[in-house]
This record gives sequence, structure tokens and C-alpha cells, in this order.
Amino acid sequence: MRTAPPSSSDTPRPTPVRRSSARRPPCGRARSCGFGGPDGVLAEFTVDGVDVLPRRGFDAHRAYGRRDPGRAELRLITCGGAFDPASGGYAADVVVSAYLTGVR
Repeated sequence: MRTAPPSSSDTPRPTPVRRSSARRPPCGRARSCGFGGPDGVLAEFTVDGVDVLPRRGFDAHRAYGRRDPGRAELRLITCGGAFDPASGGYAADVVVSAYLTGVR
């Protein structure tokens, strides 16, 4: 019988999502469609980093900069950290970085 509270190593942790996918929408008549393509290909990405960046002194290159030249990359950026009711905003941004690992 266990009488002490569990240590932090015993605490179950959620399993992070390591892969994500996005279907490229058809472009229609547009000459340049950015992420989309006329083929509707499903692009698969693998997450390789999650950073929490403070908004004060925000490092735009760390958030938006290319990590590996020649590799297709995807960023998901959302607010995070502590909420400041006085400003109505969050203290940080969460940046999830992923790279292209396949297409179907």
C-alpha cells in the first residue's frame, strides 16, 4: 500500500501530438496560391519543437525564421502564458514548429 503522494515522475503526462496533416485546397484561377495547390495533396508534418516566447522582447526570428534551409516548415502560433486582465492579453506566445515529412 502506498502512503506517500506520487512523485512527479509517477504523474501521467499527456502524449504530445507528433504528426499533423493538412490538405492543400485547390487554387481555382489564382496564379499563385501560397500553401494550396491544384492537386488537393495531403501534406504531412512532424512536430520538432514547441517554444513559449515572452511577448516582451519578442524574438521574431525565433518564431518565424527558417530553422533548416531547404526544408518545408509549418508554424502554429497562439497566445499562451499568464493572462493579464489589465491589458486583456497574454504574456507569451506558444510557437509549434513542424517540418514536411510526406505527401499523399
